Amino acid sequence: MKTIIAIAFNQIKTIFYDWKKLLLYAFIPIILLIFLSMGFSNLFEQGIYLEPFEVIVVNQDTHHLSSLLVYQIKEDKNLASLVNVTVLDGEEEAMELVRENQVVAAVIIPDGFINSLERGTNHSVKLITSLTQPVKAHMIRSIMESYMKSVSAGQSAVNTVWDYYIEMGMDSNERREKIENVINDITLRAYFVRGNTIQKKTIPGVNSIPPLVFYGVSIVLVIVMLSAISYGRQIIEDRKKG
Repeated sequence: MKTIIAIAFNQIKTIFYDWKKLLLYAFIPIILLIFLSMGFSNLFEQGIYLEPFEVIVVNQDTHHLSSLLVYQIKEDKNLASLVNVTVLDGEEEAMELVRENQVVAAVIIPDGFINSLERGTNHSVKLITSLTQPVKAHMIRSIMESYMKSVSAGQSAVNTVWDYYIEMGMDSNERREKIENVINDITLRAYFVRGNTIQKKTIPGVNSIPPLVFYGVSIVLVIVMLSAISYGRQIIEDRKKG
């Protein structure tokens, strides 16, 4: 035990004897972290975030349920912090805005989209994205894939009910009248349930760490790094001499 204390005391004595090295260890990390703190100040104040970006929706379908679908997208609280949705009438205008990089994406709902669900066919929604903003475009593509999976599930339900009506011997007009009520019911259920199926999870970022703790730990790590470099060089020199 006495030997360990003597070695430790000798090391501390050596450090304080070389006062220039001690000043180097003390002030260089502080100066370095002052410059870093000036650059990272916004990170601690606001954190890492993605500003909301613009998306255009063009609804060419005259069916009232397509308007409800657009309304659902605009009023989605989970999307509101990420996407600003603007509804336009013209497809060409929307495509021009995407080409000019004024918006990230344009979503085109084709004419007859809801009626295609009634007939069991599929009129695909058109998605146009900007090539200059691939990350945001990929996010929009993922969101639309999620919505289209909901639409696909609804379409499967409609097809099942339609086949059931055929087996019941209903004529075409009767089936068409009843199937619209089914579509209304499925759409409204999806609208009210969707808020419960999407879970919002907040992950703590860098700005959740108190600046004093962050810079305190950083100073210690920088001092340890400089000490390791210095002693490593000293060991190499001792080996060369000995």
